[in-house]
Amino acid sequence: VFGLGGTGGFRDGDSGSAQFDEPVGLDYADGRLYVGLRDHVEVFDAAGQSLGSWERLGPRAFLTSIVVTKNDVFVADAGNSVVLRYDLAGTLMGRIGEKDASRNVPGLIVPSAYFDVAVAPDGLLRVADPGRLRIAFTSTPLLPSTVHEDCIKGVEATARLCRELGHDVIEA
Repeated sequence: VFGLGGTGGFRDGDSGSAQFDEPVGLDYADGRLYVGLRDHVEVFDAAGQSLGSWERLGPRAFLTSIVVTKNDVFVADAGNSVVLRYDLAGTLMGRIGEKDASRNVPGLIVPSAYFDVAVAPDGLLRVADPGRLRIAFTSTPLLPSTVHEDCIKGVEATARLCRELGHDVIEA
């Protein structure tokens, strides 16, 4: 997503004059385009009119991926080694992947900008943990929906199989 003339750079403005310097991710849902930039998210309507700019995340932020669901926006921030969970209005609802000794969660290690987040068709969030070369999974739905019992059993069986094959597998 660059300016109409195809030139890079950054300039706030309407759909005819705005330019984004290196967008890192795009997702479209319910007539809104969510654009992940280096340190924040911009939202546009279907006509390209700006609906707002979410709060900048500071100098360490390095957004690398964005995915929108029915009720949430998940943003991978490689600079802070965390996945941010927002509501559709841009209110930060939580941080996924931070170290939590009380739950024996070691936290994500993200040594580069190769950090991705996705929501699979079963409704479960998938997060890369590139620094540990490990597979992190959860069988707890992160979205406000019910996940079929067979899907949860499938995720757990896959995690067991990967562990048996010698992979480092943890529950996130």
